[in-house]
Parts: sequence; C-alpha cells; structure tokens
Amino acid sequence: MVEQKFQIVTPESMEDEFASRQPRKSASKSIFSNQGTLRSGTANSGSLSRTNREIEDQDKRSAATVKRLKTAILLFFSLTAVGVAAAFFIYRDYNQKSNATAFKARFTEDANNMLASIGANIDSTLGATDAFAISMLSHAKATNQTYPFVTIDDFAVGAGKLLKNSRSKYITTYQVVEKDQRKEWEEYSASHNYWVDQSIMTQSRDRTYFGPNVNEEWLEENYSGHYNLIHDFDEVVYYGNSTDGVDHDGPYLPIWQCSPVIPFDPIYNW
Repeated sequence: MVEQKFQIVTPESMEDEFASRQPRKSASKSIFSNQGTLRSGTANSGSLSRTNREIEDQDKRSAATVKRLKTAILLFFSLTAVGVAAAFFIYRDYNQKSNATAFKARFTEDANNMLASIGANIDSTLGATDAFAISMLSHAKATNQTYPFVTIDDFAVGAGKLLKNSRSKYITTYQVVEKDQRKEWEEYSASHNYWVDQSIMTQSRDRTYFGPNVNEEWLEENYSGHYNLIHDFDEVVYYGNSTDGVDHDGPYLPIWQCSPVIPFDPIYNW
C-alpha cells in the first residue's frame, strides 16, 4: 500500500522556500560568470598569439626583403664594377690597336714619302751627273782629246751647276791611267794645269762659294805647290815631294779636275 504524504503549504512556508533557493541562484550565476571570464581569457590569449605570430611573420618578411635588397645592391655594384673594368680593358685594347694601326699607317706613309723623296733626289743627282758627264765626253770629242788626256775648259762653270742641282759640296774627276801611260800622263798634267787658275777665278765670282779667299797671298802662306807625279799621302807628307811618286805598277786613278779648288796640298795627281 502506497503511503501518501500531504504537506500543507502556507504563505510563510513559500517565502521561506523562496528565500532558501535564492542563494543557489546567485551561486549559479557566479559559476556561469567565471566560466564566461575563462572563455573570454582563452579568446584573448588566442588573439594575442595570432597577433604575435603575425608580427613574427611580418618581421621575417621584412628581414627577407632587406636581405634581398642588400643582395640586389651588392649584385648591382658588383656588376657595375665588372662592367666598368671590362669596358676599360676593352677600350684600352681597342685604343692600343687603333694607335698601333694609326702608327703603322703613318709610318708606312712617311717611309714611302721619304723613299720617294730620296729616290727623286737620287734621280735628280744622277740625271745632273749624267748630263755633266755627257757634256765632258762631247767636249773631248769636239776638241779631239782622248781619255785619260782630257782637260775641260771652264770646268768650274759646269761643275757649279752640277753642285747646285745635286746639292753636293765637292766634285772631282778621276782619270784611269794604265802603267804604260804613267810617264806621258805626268808630263800631260804638268803642262795642262791651267784649269786650276780658271777655277780659282770662277769661284771668286761665285756668291754661293763660302770657302777661303784663294789669292796670291793665301797661296804663298798655305799652298805647297803642284806635284806633277802620281802620288799618295806618303810621298807628299812623309817624304817631302819625292821624285818617284807611287811605286806600284798600276793601273792608277789620279785626281784631275775638281771644284771648288782649295789648294792646301797638291790638288791633282793624288
């Protein structure tokens, strides 16, 4: 049998019951409040962690950017230095080759000009000499003279033109004398030395002659006199005008007519 209990509820008992339950409700609110605070702290902690991670990631990205910038700057200056050095060496090599090419071209041009000038002077000198030699042969033929026994009248006049055209300072002729012609030649030279006086007179009127003034006083002081023998330096200087001349058997090649005439030692048969 079920036992039934009945409780009589009065207003006072309801107030007491309400009062006894009221603190529990407050305690329940406090628990829920603490739980909310915990949840809020956990959320704040997660947000702070995410913020720190973002800052770290940003710092890493900044460091990487700076590193890349430094690398780019270093690479730029390195490439610039290499490029400048390469450009300098290329320019120097090009400049050296250009200067060498210009020098070779200038040297070749100057050498060709010099050789052309020398060739022209040689041609002019040989041409003038050839013309003078032909005139001597023509004179010998016209006067019935036979070499080596040939004396050109007014030799200094024709020689003066050759000196000017060839830019020479001295002109002389050599006669080829064979052994059997020596005595005849020495007699011929002694009797045909009048050309010496002709030459001295001609050069005394020549304004381009700058040698000593050969007059009688000068000849008396300086000239040792004619020496009609075929001689060498030894016969005139060391033996004092020997009476024999050179002692070899020939052929001989004595000097004959010359211009200008500056008589210190004997001027012919040397």
